[in-house]
Amino acid sequence: MKFILLFHGLSFTSQRWNIPYWGNIPDQLEEQGFTCFQVPTGAYDSPEQACKKAVAFIKSKKSVFLNYPIHLVGHSRGGIDAILTAQVLDKDLNISSISCISAPIQGALAAKKIVDKYTKTSFLYKLLNLMGKILGDKNPDAYEALRQLSLDWSDKISSTIKIFIYESKYPVHKMSWLWKRIASFLYGAEHAGDGMVNFSNLKLNQSNVEFFCMNSLSDKIIYHWSMLRWPTWLGGKRVDLASLLLSNLSKL
Repeated sequence: MKFILLFHGLSFTSQRWNIPYWGNIPDQLEEQGFTCFQVPTGAYDSPEQACKKAVAFIKSKKSVFLNYPIHLVGHSRGGIDAILTAQVLDKDLNISSISCISAPIQGALAAKKIVDKYTKTSFLYKLLNLMGKILGDKNPDAYEALRQLSLDWSDKISSTIKIFIYESKYPVHKMSWLWKRIASFLYGAEHAGDGMVNFSNLKLNQSNVEFFCMNSLSDKIIYHWSMLRWPTWLGGKRVDLASLLLSNLSKL
């Protein structure tokens, strides 16, 4: 058996209602022989909180996972959650790989800007915490979640587990003036010098790390989250993320 554990990103999910964060991706992966579990972390958990919940969940199923290869797949904050979880469980389980999809491993610029501008007692965090409770979080702490998302977690990346990092990279000439400004503010996206805009500037020289461009399957602009479940109302095709994951996981 081969297992894939899916870690969702900040918000846009619920432990109270069945919100299909990953769309039909788990079904596509299971059709290829993988057994998928969606890790039950909170919508507004910090990476450290999410890691504790993920470790507890995985340990509760340790007899199921024992001696079988496990692949951790995380989107956005979920990529950091997966990295931290692997650090805790690497010696106990056969963690074969970690796939980080648009994960702010070196810190999310938007989160840093929000944390720097708004104090912990501001109305913004009260509103986000209320949203978290509605979504099913017991004790959401949006301030701490955003503060931790603004940090650099690259030193937590394993040097022994295979790491796949999926980045976004788009043609400059196909980006509107407004979208370029939004991308710069939210993601700190930079011009790569080859007519493209990078949405991740992470640089790692570890031999176990491979980088992939997510929009290599499309010649049009694809919104950052549309590969998962959002309609492509900003134009372009949806990234076939399941095929992209399978092309790498099937090699291991």
